[in-house]
Amino acid sequence: MVTEPRIMSQDSSFAPYGPPENVERIITRVRSNGPPPKFTPAYLTQLGITEGLITRNLQALEFLGMAKDGVPTELTENLQLASDQQWQGILEQALRVAYLDIFQAVDPQTATRNAVDNAFRPKVPKSQRGRQVTLFLGLCQLAGIAPREPVVQRSGQDGPKKTTPAAIRRPRSVAAIRPVVQTAPAQAAFRSLPAAGLHPAIMGIIAALPDVETSDDLDRWVTSFRATFMLVKKIKPDK
Repeated sequence: MVTEPRIMSQDSSFAPYGPPENVERIITRVRSNGPPPKFTPAYLTQLGITEGLITRNLQALEFLGMAKDGVPTELTENLQLASDQQWQGILEQALRVAYLDIFQAVDPQTATRNAVDNAFRPKVPKSQRGRQVTLFLGLCQLAGIAPREPVVQRSGQDGPKKTTPAAIRRPRSVAAIRPVVQTAPAQAAFRSLPAAGLHPAIMGIIAALPDVETSDDLDRWVTSFRATFMLVKKIKPDK
């Protein structure tokens, strides 16, 4: 029987360090079945998350703002209700709030893993910095913020295990719409955008324009931009 874990109090220096694929698994279940009344050890166990990682994942949900004392928050409900074109933008905003100091220090799309690692030096527990970085980069990948370097997943005592960005699975309906910067021209376009007054999610969509090469690409870009713009501006769809 899985017992209720003790969630440590978190201060501004704390950073979670559970495996990113577990958080992705939770979000995927929430989007398909809706949030549970409470995130419990039994619920996480049903998702295939091992007992030794339950506390880490509950801490990650609290840190991201998806749960408060285990109870799903409005953010979790929004992730469930959002369309396939919208949910990544919602998750990205949650990351930028939760990891505000990290994003102020580095841009994961252009920074090396070593630079990201240095940004996490003030975080605790200090012995888990490698896993903290892995979770951060994995969540960025999930939210459509493509890290400069592949996510490195550390697995127990088996040593470092490198995975490609494809290891962070996405729903098929979302895979074709990636408002991310992967090419040098796109990165240059992103850096040239005026930052003032532009929502980060909209900036990400616009920065993907250099990757539009076909009419199908354009149709997907327009659909993605429209959905993101309506979400950011809180525009209700026409009846």
